[in-house]
Amino acid sequence: MASRTPFSLYGRVHGVAAKGLYLLARSEWAKSVGLGVVSVFLRRTLVQLRAHPAVARVLIRGSYREERFIPLLSDIDIVVWLHGPGEPTFARLVEFLECLRAVRRRDPSLRDEWQFLIGEAEWPLLERHGGLLEMDRWCDERRWRPFPEVRPASPQRQRAHDWRRHNQWVETAMRFGLPAPGAPCDAVLFAACEKKARVLAGHLLGQDGPSHRSPPPRSREEFLERAASLLALRDRCASKVLAETGSPPLPTLPVATVRPSDTAVLAFARGIDGQVPLEAIVWQAGVVCLVTSAVLDDRGWLAMLRRIEDHAADLPARVLPYTRQVFALGSPLVPRRTVAVEPEVCSGSAEPFRPALLRAQLVSDALFVGAEFRILADRPVRAEGVPAVTEKLACLLAYFALEVFVPEGGGALEVLRRGGRVGEVPPSGSSPERWHPFNAELFSQLVKALEGEAR
Repeated sequence: MASRTPFSLYGRVHGVAAKGLYLLARSEWAKSVGLGVVSVFLRRTLVQLRAHPAVARVLIRGSYREERFIPLLSDIDIVVWLHGPGEPTFARLVEFLECLRAVRRRDPSLRDEWQFLIGEAEWPLLERHGGLLEMDRWCDERRWRPFPEVRPASPQRQRAHDWRRHNQWVETAMRFGLPAPGAPCDAVLFAACEKKARVLAGHLLGQDGPSHRSPPPRSREEFLERAASLLALRDRCASKVLAETGSPPLPTLPVATVRPSDTAVLAFARGIDGQVPLEAIVWQAGVVCLVTSAVLDDRGWLAMLRRIEDHAADLPARVLPYTRQVFALGSPLVPRRTVAVEPEVCSGSAEPFRPALLRAQLVSDALFVGAEFRILADRPVRAEGVPAVTEKLACLLAYFALEVFVPEGGGALEVLRRGGRVGEVPPSGSSPERWHPFNAELFSQLVKALEGEAR
């Protein structure tokens, strides 16, 4: 698997720089100077964003102004309120995203292209779930917090939210360590995702999370050991969540059929069969999901990751390993890995089958999906990602209010509101400009459907 083992030159340089910045941050004088530099860039960024006609307000979220913030190493995340009671037009949104991209190029701390973009219409939803979003920590550059008191989430909903985010950060860490063919590993981003996953694991397990980010892995073997430890930690979190929520038995795994033309996937399956206790191999959307029935510790996961490396050299996809309980907890929320919607959800009943833990995870997902489809308007090259967000919106709507039908043999989704059609689904490959109004309408319906999900 030679194309995936070396870390990129950028990652190595970034790793050395990150270690240096972390050591400097131990000095109060150096940290004070670094905060001053960050603040100069940030003030200019906020002035430019607030001057845009599409923007009503900009706030800062995350670790900024907290003790754990490391100047020029920690990034800054923002929340942007967009003007108007309705969804911004596609042209206005593109203009704003171009402005955001321009300020990101000039601000070394505003690195993430994903920022929290919200519309005025969804404010009641966010206000209702402010405890999950940690809105009491949102502030401006002067540390003023406009929402010092927010409605706390129920313990079960908070656990589901923390689990959902923990699982997402583990998968993101695996993506940087097990990248697509031909792409190098990114040790720095792996370490950043690893820290966030461990912090959330601390919330779930009632333990203190790491106070700082571990240095990036310096070798492939170190990455595999840390990745194995992270997967074992995710298993413990899943077991704790299931035990505490009293969830019903896990659903039957959706085993996908591997088409005969997928010769590389078949060869991989034959090579690994018998070496790893697998319950299912699910091949969907460029990802091979290995689901094991075994209970693995750190050493067991390390052995599995090594076997994956040995047999996936010619595989045209990333490989993500799961235990049965982790896959069952997460797979209903990723439509492209399973079916778009389970049959009982589309039965047309007034109260479709919605286990409490799954419902809580879906609410957590719904709080961020509005930003996802807005960011997809950024550049035409993003057209490939738009249908995936449409499927996620359709999946959420199916659970909360609507009915979603997938024609036999595939084809476009048909999204029907009871009593009428929401809109015509644009054909696959259409530009984001055609998808945006459709997704905006789906999201509008989702916000209305979630009005009763305040428990």
